[in-house]
Amino acid sequence: MIYLTLFIEFFKIGLFSIGGGMATVPFLMDLARKYPWFTASELADMIAISESTPGPIGINMAKKKAAKNEAVAAVKGSNG
Repeated sequence: MIYLTLFIEFFKIGLFSIGGGMATVPFLMDLARKYPWFTASELADMIAISESTPGPIGINMAKKKAAKNEAVAAVKGSNG
């Protein structure tokens, strides 16, 4: 069930965030409040790390936080 939830939540982020990686931050803040996946403090750390590495911010954050299978579900969802 966690895989489906991750897919759906990151799919919504990918669908509705237009304007680049930083446009996803409000959606990610909602996730931090809605689910116990990460805290606002961890989100700030993930943003800092993701901005310093090459690649899309959402995918870097998914890889940073999630386990392998969960990261795949989140990445697939964010890419549509």
